[in-house]
Amino acid sequence: MGMTIAEKIIAAAAGVDSVKPGDIYTVSLDHLMSNDGTTHLTVDMYNNKLKNPHIADTKKLVFIVDHNVPSDSPKTAASQKKMRDFARENNIDFWEGKGVCHQIMIENYVRPGQLIFGADSHTCSYGALGAFGTGVGCTDFLYGMVTGTSWVMVPETVKFNLTGKLPEGVYARDLILTIIGEIGANGCNYQAMEFTGEGARTLSISDRMALCNMAVEAGAKTGIFEADDKALEYLKEHGREPKAVFHSDPDAKYVREYTFDLSKVRPVVARPDFAENWMFFIRKLDNIPEVSLQQLVTGGHAEIPVELLKWLMKGCQVTAVTGMQGCGKTTLLTAMVGEIPEEYTIRVLELAFELHLRERYQNRNIVTFRETAGMMEHGGIGGQEALEVQKKTDGAVSIIGEVVSAKVASWMIESGQTGSLFTIFTHHAKSTRSLLLSLRNSLLKEGSFQSERVALEQVTEVVRFDVHLHMSREGQRYIERISEIVPDTESPEGYRIVELVRFDGERYVKLHTISETTRSEMVKWLTKEEKEAFFNVDI
Repeated sequence: MGMTIAEKIIAAAAGVDSVKPGDIYTVSLDHLMSNDGTTHLTVDMYNNKLKNPHIADTKKLVFIVDHNVPSDSPKTAASQKKMRDFARENNIDFWEGKGVCHQIMIENYVRPGQLIFGADSHTCSYGALGAFGTGVGCTDFLYGMVTGTSWVMVPETVKFNLTGKLPEGVYARDLILTIIGEIGANGCNYQAMEFTGEGARTLSISDRMALCNMAVEAGAKTGIFEADDKALEYLKEHGREPKAVFHSDPDAKYVREYTFDLSKVRPVVARPDFAENWMFFIRKLDNIPEVSLQQLVTGGHAEIPVELLKWLMKGCQVTAVTGMQGCGKTTLLTAMVGEIPEEYTIRVLELAFELHLRERYQNRNIVTFRETAGMMEHGGIGGQEALEVQKKTDGAVSIIGEVVSAKVASWMIESGQTGSLFTIFTHHAKSTRSLLLSLRNSLLKEGSFQSERVALEQVTEVVRFDVHLHMSREGQRYIERISEIVPDTESPEGYRIVELVRFDGERYVKLHTISETTRSEMVKWLTKEEKEAFFNVDI
């Protein structure tokens, strides 16, 4: 079995012929970098915790002051002095006020094929030159400093095939934010992100640094490029030779593969402090494709879910679009809006303006407003205020970009009961039952109800369908299932979940038809022509 670049570097550092993901090896380290964020802690442990303090090879160590230059307090100044004195006493390379630590390392130390530990999470930047760089804590750094070695568990590798070229005004940071927005903030946990393809070769060393630097924001162990002619030329200009130039074997095993067309990347921004404590969440400005349901839903018998979704919109059914981050909920919701009868006015509540429905459906009566919870004392809009806005502007259909807070969830249920004809919303729920319980808990948290049973009844009386999306490890997105929530007083839980459609891996399969109660409810909202068609459709 062939190996990836990351695997080859670890194999070389471990002195073995081959490795595979999950193996654990003792490895020799080529460099250890530490900055002023934590070096003083390492020095304290070295002086106070070791019985026989010594440094395996001072030539491998690099200390860099870059986080607080100049120092911002007497305490910081003292920690930097401790670092400075220790470097001088032990003949360690020391840099101060010369730039960011990773830039200094790339310009002066990093060589292709090396394995480098750094006391900074963005040490993965060194993959720009075909090195395996990864961040460690003070204890692991100290161990490496004393022994010259450490241990590594071989990570799986995820392949990112880059095609095309970045447009003018679009940069590598936009690209990596787009990638993270696609795969999620935990999309590559303890995995190596390998960037390759013709598009990768168009990127400068600075561009490659930006991509590898941010790999950790997707949870990656490292990010890495093949050391091509551009990297070798950079190395030559800086007076260094590669340790080894590794290429991934044709039969190397990748746990997943993605393809990104650089020409289609647009400027993006990262929004901090997002609900549910997402470490890094990306909102794309304008790259949600303008597609219909027929274009979006593919696979065998795709007409089954497409037809069902169309009638749910025409029949004014409250519908949740659920699934993990990056599975395509926003895109599907946008396409579903196109099936809402044109006579109905649409009111959109979002945490951030991202649906752009007014641009996509310019002839529709659409008003979009944003919840500004936490700013109520300054006249901001919250759940209840949003309900009043909807009523006063004659909103018929409510669309909620994401139901992520108890206030929005409570408002959504109330809106479904009294404020709108029907609602479409997205949610991160993993199952229909977890969706219902999450909404129930939101009602309880907001104090709307004291009884769990009563709160759950309110939810199941409003929410009628759950369209659950999934993204496979290979990056394929599809509707995993469409379920109907049927209130049932004879059921112990007060409701039944009936799975109508499921994707079996190759095609969509119809399992059940919608309940007669729901069909009767839907008929009320159909035109004469639609009723005739509805009575003849098998959904």
